[in-house]
Amino acid sequence: MSKVVELPQASFSGKYEKPAPPRKPKNTNVRSREHLTPAEVDKLIATAGKIGRHGHRDRTLVLVMYRHGLRVSEAVALRWDQVDLDAGLVHINRRKNGTPSTHPLGGTEIRALRKLKRDYPATQYVFVTERKGPMTDSAVRKLIARAGGRLRLPGASAHAAPQLRLQAGQRWPGHPRDPALPGTQEHPAYGKVHRAGAGEV
Repeated sequence: MSKVVELPQASFSGKYEKPAPPRKPKNTNVRSREHLTPAEVDKLIATAGKIGRHGHRDRTLVLVMYRHGLRVSEAVALRWDQVDLDAGLVHINRRKNGTPSTHPLGGTEIRALRKLKRDYPATQYVFVTERKGPMTDSAVRKLIARAGGRLRLPGASAHAAPQLRLQAGQRWPGHPRDPALPGTQEHPAYGKVHRAGAGEV
């Protein structure tokens, strides 16, 4: 008479446990500093103007973000009614509980913005797409990532595309046409942009 052998049954709870994602490395292990130097920003602005079909718009976008420390969300939300080209002023509405303020515009910015207004007439927002709508946060990040990928910036990661802060390290003189502005203004320049390295540096 043959014996019936009972095999042990594998237990299955019905739930799949997803493996934990890898730990994010410390910023100090990826790059030596958290800002771009003025020389690196100049290269980034020039490179942004050479990629894509909207070179002047992209170059002006990075320039304004750098000069006024704009976050990506603040840059894409900038409207022409906040810009006074005749007086050389721009009103910045800060996000994340920031303090709104009025900044003076430099000559380079005024000329670039005038040309931008001629290139994209009858638009509500300063930085728009071909369909006259505002640029998206994603489009700006991809633009700066592509521009950064063409540069050999120190400490740039080939995969992480870390966020860096634009720090101008400059002081603005008081604007003569607006006595309400203080004599000097610290430029915090805390607007975030992406620095991306497409290859090893």
